[in-house]
Amino acid sequence: MLLRRVALTLSLTAATTVTALPAQAGPRFVAAQDREVVFTVEGTRTYGTLHVPAHRAGQRMPAALLLPGSGPTDRNGDQPPALTPRTLAKLATALADDKIITLRFDKYGSGQTGLGAYAGHPETIDFPAFVRQAAAAYTLLLRQPETDRRALLVMGHSEGALTALLLADQVRPRPAGLALLQPQSALREHMPVMSLCDRMDL
Repeated sequence: MLLRRVALTLSLTAATTVTALPAQAGPRFVAAQDREVVFTVEGTRTYGTLHVPAHRAGQRMPAALLLPGSGPTDRNGDQPPALTPRTLAKLATALADDKIITLRFDKYGSGQTGLGAYAGHPETIDFPAFVRQAAAAYTLLLRQPETDRRALLVMGHSEGALTALLLADQVRPRPAGLALLQPQSALREHMPVMSLCDRMDL
């Protein structure tokens, strides 16, 4: 009788024993951050801000290069102290809400970048120099570990819209999309002609 009770107790204990399995940890969450970046173009150190939205570790996200308008316009879209609309800074904030990485930089003659290698002869800065500077920024954005290389965007404001058009034809891989924000009137007038020439391979 005693042996039967012991056997019954052991049987019930085995039946009610639950083995706790270790919980599987989910992907690590990475907080949003601004990274100060520096890249060199033709002897000039160019300074910019890379904003990476909050994301899961290892996640790839769309990324946009933001190009400023004419004049000594800095990475935020300002020409301080007179003009401080923060056009590009606000655009970066809006894009971050949609989980889009952004890179904006101080182009020649503005912000931390200044004139750089052109300090002794600023009159020699031509428009292609700004396009080459933007191309270097595009490459930097492309190489970020969080960037989805298939979802690269270029957004140009004012004169930056023309820079965006010329840049898109030069870089590889080509951007997945372009945004021309308040393009200059001369650009708007020539866009239909440019589009027609593209179709005719002229």
